[in-house]
Amino acid sequence: METDAAAVWLMIVLGGVVTFLIRFVPLQLMGRNLNDRTREIMSFVPPAVLSALVANSLFDHGIRSLSPHNQKLWAALAALLVGLRFKNVIVTIVTGMVCLWLLNFLLTA
Repeated sequence: METDAAAVWLMIVLGGVVTFLIRFVPLQLMGRNLNDRTREIMSFVPPAVLSALVANSLFDHGIRSLSPHNQKLWAALAALLVGLRFKNVIVTIVTGMVCLWLLNFLLTA
């Protein structure tokens, strides 16, 4: 089955619109006056989602992903250490990406 580029872009845009609406509409109906407890709970959503995405990427092959040959795991460890030390998101992301690129380059060459 062949899908043309316009259909793919349409699905991406529609998916983005639906995702935006299911988050935006309830907040607009409740108004800006969320109580403190709700705000506190909602502040944990972005780190939880990011953690789930990172864990899914790191352990995409199950327990075998814990092997010392997993470049993603070493890059994530380097990013974790830099993140804990400097507490800067940009520096942490750049460190992780550079480590991953270097490891891929060195180990696949």
